[in-house]
Amino acid sequence: MSEITKNVTGSLISAIVIALVFGIWNDYIYKKDRLTGYWKVEYKTEQSSYKPYIGLKTNYEFIIGQSGNTINGIGEKISEDSINGVIEYNAEKRGHVELQGSVTYRAFSKNSLDIVYKEEGLKRPSSTILNLVIESKNKMSGTFISTIASSKGVVTLTRVNGI
Repeated sequence: MSEITKNVTGSLISAIVIALVFGIWNDYIYKKDRLTGYWKVEYKTEQSSYKPYIGLKTNYEFIIGQSGNTINGIGEKISEDSINGVIEYNAEKRGHVELQGSVTYRAFSKNSLDIVYKEEGLKRPSSTILNLVIESKNKMSGTFISTIASSKGVVTLTRVNGI
């Protein structure tokens, strides 16, 4: 066998081994999160220019669809718990959101998801950004910042009846 044939054969075998290693890594070891589903969302406001919002807990429901690294979805504000008590919103008084975002996949730390949404609230439109860490297939948590009274705080998403 000539020297060129040996080099070509060695290179070909190396390429096949590398492709198999990456294929196994991608399909079996490093699984990408599947975020499509129905999520309960709980916000807790920690900072706000409007003092009564500090400590406010707000609950939403999101329906998220995922295609590759991109997510899109819709949601509704369903309740809030403030110093004045719990307010449950009926269907016609719920604020509606349209959301979009992207997933960042990491090999050596937890994957993350950034979401931006616009809400058509009862008084005015607002925008919110979520920076989330994907804790498990059923839980994400992180921080938010919103144009609603310059509010900031923590947020947790919990999957309901995972798909």
